[in-house]
Amino acid sequence: MDASRPRLVGIMSGKGGVGKSVMAYNLACVLADRRYRVLLVDCDFGSGNLHILANRHCYYGIQEFAENKLSLREAVTGLTDNLDLLAAIPSRVSLFTYDIRGCVDMVHRLREQGQHYDLILLDHGSGRSDAATAMAHASDTTVLVVVPELLSISDAYGLYRYLHDTDDKIDCRLLLNRLKSRDEGQYVFEKFRAMSDRFVGSSPRSLGYVREDEVVSHSVATQRPLHEINDKSPVLQALKIASSGLTTGLAPSGDRLMVGNREVNRTPAAADIRE
Repeated sequence: MDASRPRLVGIMSGKGGVGKSVMAYNLACVLADRRYRVLLVDCDFGSGNLHILANRHCYYGIQEFAENKLSLREAVTGLTDNLDLLAAIPSRVSLFTYDIRGCVDMVHRLREQGQHYDLILLDHGSGRSDAATAMAHASDTTVLVVVPELLSISDAYGLYRYLHDTDDKIDCRLLLNRLKSRDEGQYVFEKFRAMSDRFVGSSPRSLGYVREDEVVSHSVATQRPLHEINDKSPVLQALKIASSGLTTGLAPSGDRLMVGNREVNRTPAAADIRE
């Protein structure tokens, strides 16, 4: 992976409920805080919720960009000086728009129109789909979020095997979430790696270990990023380490992104407004 911009990172999981979107949002916040210019893209077309995590109402988003109705600058929502969101509002997203060809085309346009970003994070829907697979292979790195539960590990392994079978050059990393201890994380990672090496012929690298912490549920409930809740929390420190693994050879170029509707899309999310 070279130092060209923007660097595309897909974030996936084998099943739902593993904290993928929460990790994606807070990882984007960590990168932005490190002065990287970041675009977070909600690719969970059927049930996108990143705008709710960010407590922001979005008038425009991925639908308008995918259909060429708006440019990227016009479609994004500004969150902070270094972080923008391309939101997916389920009530307005037409699933038929996102066939494989359309998704690959959208990723190419993200690269072309997103040259002012350092990183573009694609938060995919959980599970396996042809569209998500196509976007993963058009990205530079794919992160699999896994929790230490049998079904999560099994589904993540199945997803990794599928991604590798369709393109054995894929750069895949494992981010283990909701751990009781680092030892538990190391045990799960080694088991995953051994199984992958034996039956796939390769294995993903580790991106890090995130321990279970109430600060995460507090962050979600109050619709505030982790660093606003507790900037010393072990979860945040783990995500800082993970962010370093995604930015090797990439120097930050922040601050202050120039987006078209930073003022237009700044209101709180309608779903659950927190004052």
